[in-house]
Formats: sequence, C-alpha cells, structure tokens
Amino acid sequence: MRVDKLLVTHIKSIRGDLKIAVSHYNKDSQSNQININVDESITSTEIHIEEKPSNTDKTVHEDIIIDEKSLSDVSDENQANSQDFLDDNNSSSDSATNNEEIEIENWKNKAYLPSKPPKKIKRSKYLNSHPEIKIKQKIKQKIVKHRLDIVKNGNLVGPLSIGSNKNKKKCKVINTCAFDSILQAVATAYLDSQNYAELIDTINCSILNIASRLVHNGTNNQLYIERFELLKQYTKKNILVGNLIEYDARGNVAILAERLFIKTPSIHQLYTCDNFKCGQTIKNISLFPIDQGILMTGKK
Repeated sequence: MRVDKLLVTHIKSIRGDLKIAVSHYNKDSQSNQININVDESITSTEIHIEEKPSNTDKTVHEDIIIDEKSLSDVSDENQANSQDFLDDNNSSSDSATNNEEIEIENWKNKAYLPSKPPKKIKRSKYLNSHPEIKIKQKIKQKIVKHRLDIVKNGNLVGPLSIGSNKNKKKCKVINTCAFDSILQAVATAYLDSQNYAELIDTINCSILNIASRLVHNGTNNQLYIERFELLKQYTKKNILVGNLIEYDARGNVAILAERLFIKTPSIHQLYTCDNFKCGQTIKNISLFPIDQGILMTGKK
C-alpha cells in the first residue's frame, strides 16, 4: 500500500472512532437526565406528604435542581462542541478528498504535470549575427557536399582477374603510394574547381579519366583494374608461385607525374635559333619547374 493511501485510511478510522465516542457520551448524558427526573418526582411527593418540610429538604431539593440545570447546561455545551468538532471534521474531510483528487503522485519525479515549466535557454558561447551587418551570399542550391572515397593501396587489395574467360590471369600491383597520392589530389581539384572539372571531362588522359570516375562512382573493382592497366607499363614485372603476376609500382612522385601527365603538359617550351636557320622546337613540360634558389631568396 502506498503511503498516501495509508494516511487516508488511518484518518478515516480516527474519524469513525470519534463519532462512536461522541454517540456513547450522548447516551450517557440522556440516562443521567432521566435519573434526575425520577429523583425529583420522589422529592416532590415527599414534600407534599409532609406538612412542615424542614430546611434540609428544601436545600436538597434546590441542590438537585441546580445540579440538574448544571448537567443540562454541560450536556448542551458538549453537544455543541461535538457538533462543531464534527462539522470541522466534515469540512476537513471534504477538503482532504478534494486535495486527494487534485493531488498528483510524484514518485521519483515521474509525475505527469498538466503544463510543463518553460525551459531555460542556455546562453550560447558565440555571438549572434546582427541583421544589419550580416553578409548575404547567393549560394547555389545545387551544390551538395560530396564525399570522396580513399583509394586503397595495392598491398591491401587482393589479386585481380585480368583478361578474357579463357586467358584469365591473376595480377597484382603493389606499392601504389605515389600513384594514389596523385590520384587523390586530382580528384580533390576536380571537386574544388568547376573549370578544372570541365577540362578533365574533355581531355583524353588516363590519370584524369580515373580521377573523374573516382569522384562520380567511388572506389570499385573496375577502378582498381584501370589503375593496374595504367601502372603496369611503368613498373617491374615479377611472376610468383601459382602464376601470380606482381607489379611493383615503387618510385618517385615527381618522375611518375611527368610520365602520367605527358599528354596534358602544363608548359609548352619553344626553342628557336638566333639566325632562324635551325627552325623551332617545342618541348612539353608536365609540371611547372620550381627554382629552389628563387624560393629561398624571394627574388623575382
């Protein structure tokens, strides 16, 4: 039993005991009044029989009448007090029942409140932007954040099946760190620059085409096959046990970049003679040369 129900039942039992006690008291007072009336009749008969009543009989009769009046007054006061007490109890019981109906049980703060108190808004650590100084920028809704996959190193990729069904060979390329770093850089540039992305889509270059597929399709088996087909012409071939063909792509990043971007050079270098007799030669340079001396001194 819950504590609140136990208290209610206990209070009700106390009220019942009080009512029983008051009723017994009322019965006792009524019986006392009846006995007094009998005694009064007896004394009155005695007074009529005797010719000359003595002073003692008068005093006894007066005492009996006084006692009767005092007892009746006391009983009336007790009845009034008991009635007031019952009225108070009834009013308190009515208020208690109303409070019980309105009361909400809050055991371990799990009570359902009819209206939740408003939550206090925490103060932010950052300043709110003022509408007058807020910079309005026109941002295209079509631009969506794109997640670029990371190409796995050839050491972590299993053997690839290359060739037709009759002449399938298991091949593997290892140490692709240099190639993967170039591929990831080109794919990131494809996402950053719209002009560069349009240029990559129009040029027929193997490394650029693989970078475009990486952006649109992510990493898959076809991407690793295209990487193998591109790197096998720049790597050493080794035949292992079980006719597994392994290609080692270990090399310098700068040298590999010059070979990969030979069809898309950054610079076209022209050579001409002073007398214009030897003609003009053109040399394609894949990467823009960097002069370390100029970088160190800062001269133009």
